[in-house]
Amino acid sequence: MKTLGEYIRTSKIGERYLSAYPPTEVKICPDCGAEMKVFFKFVEGKCIQTSDPSEAEITHLSNFCFCPEGQAKQGAHFVGVGQTNDKAIVQQLTLKLNSDRYNNLRFSTWDKSRNGEHSYNSFNAVDTWAAHVSNNATSKWLWLHGSNGLGKTHLAIAAVRKIAAVRMVQPSVAVWPEVVAQERESWGRVTSPPNWQQIKTAGVLLIDDIDKVSAYGSIMEKLFTIINYRSEHKKPTIITANRSIEELRQWLAGNKDTSVVDNSRAILSRVVGVLYSEVKFVGNDQRKRGNND
Repeated sequence: MKTLGEYIRTSKIGERYLSAYPPTEVKICPDCGAEMKVFFKFVEGKCIQTSDPSEAEITHLSNFCFCPEGQAKQGAHFVGVGQTNDKAIVQQLTLKLNSDRYNNLRFSTWDKSRNGEHSYNSFNAVDTWAAHVSNNATSKWLWLHGSNGLGKTHLAIAAVRKIAAVRMVQPSVAVWPEVVAQERESWGRVTSPPNWQQIKTAGVLLIDDIDKVSAYGSIMEKLFTIINYRSEHKKPTIITANRSIEELRQWLAGNKDTSVVDNSRAILSRVVGVLYSEVKFVGNDQRKRGNND
């Protein structure tokens, strides 16, 4: 299924879309309540869709919203399938992301004024990556790092939500400390183990807070299996951490368990090999202002 960015890059189809379908006045999206406009910017000579109006080099009224539900309707319209069925697929794919925990974590709810220029730069970096992945322009990975409360998880979830909706792929969110805790509890049969297969094969994956738990042998082996599979199969992945890749490398190098050191080297080597960008978040902890992301 092609996204709008791909149609715009195909001139005849793009011209037909822009000339034949746009409404004569602004419509309000029935799903998210936003004005139904589409914004485009040029990146490396390619015209791609962006959710940030301030970046727009081209703006058009639209019958389709930029929200996941709107993107599903747009895709259904062009490929001639039932919009209701297409929307249902997107809602099912993003069901976990619409829970109380993640429901407000969207590009449209990001406050770019929270940390001044830093917040804008963070948004732009993640939004650009998500647009490239959604348009099948890249399958490389994103690493977000910085102190607590700067919005790494917010933008990561927003990116996963968008990619899952546009590409119609299964998303997965692995909050790493919770995954590790669940695995350890399963050893005593307190609970079932994590769904490692789902994490490994998800269409788009977020590994959140990867460095907020002590590393030890068996978990690092499972993490290596995930990273190795996803890098080989070009599965889009976004990772959040407090540390940069180099900082994490140095931290893990001091582990007394040689298997942890060996696996961590292999893991980080593969991450670097498929890395699109490493984005540093800076600023003040926004949780002190009541933002829980």
